[in-house]
Amino acid sequence: MVSVAECKMKKTLNSVFLLFCFFIVSCAPPKTIYSYEKTETKKNYDIKLNKSFNTVWNSVIDYSSKSFFGIDNFEKDSGLVTVSYSGSPVGYVDCGTFDYDGYISNGTQVKNYSGNFQEFAQIYYNASLNGRMNILVKKNSESETYVRVNTRYVFSFTRPHPLGIYHGSESVTWTFNAGDEANVSLIFGDMDVGLAVTEPLNITCQPTYKLEQNLLSNLK
Repeated sequence: MVSVAECKMKKTLNSVFLLFCFFIVSCAPPKTIYSYEKTETKKNYDIKLNKSFNTVWNSVIDYSSKSFFGIDNFEKDSGLVTVSYSGSPVGYVDCGTFDYDGYISNGTQVKNYSGNFQEFAQIYYNASLNGRMNILVKKNSESETYVRVNTRYVFSFTRPHPLGIYHGSESVTWTFNAGDEANVSLIFGDMDVGLAVTEPLNITCQPTYKLEQNLLSNLK
């Protein structure tokens, strides 16, 4: 026959065990799986069109003014147009695939996220993309015009530092040109909530070239 004292002791031991298990789980770092693959080697985005300079120039200005681009500068004599893009990174940069399960540094518990890192960063860190495109329109002859596009990408977000509130916020930026890539080493987790963070992950970003391809396809 089990005494009252023994029952109380067993309940106490069970409570301590459950508390210990909870503490161990809370101290476990988030689970992450990251994969990245370079999709295209560096190349120039240019095209020769069997159209007059004026026709192509007007098409560039017309497309830029009607699309999501903002025209920063244009000079017909030099054939140079500078446009900019600011908005969602999704579709325009590729930062690899990312699986995540655990707390992030703003205290949010992410459960079994599986997708692309740029989408993860937009959803949970309000990440954005700023792109600046230089477009050169050059007359080759009365019936042929050359167009070259160079783009610079700035993908960024600001988040609370994973190591805790005393570390303040952390600004993270990937800056790269078309054909190139950039990488940033990041840790994930929330030391204030989950009491653990991951080992550093090297997150790499590259362009998808959608900005360039959209423009050039509209000139054909």
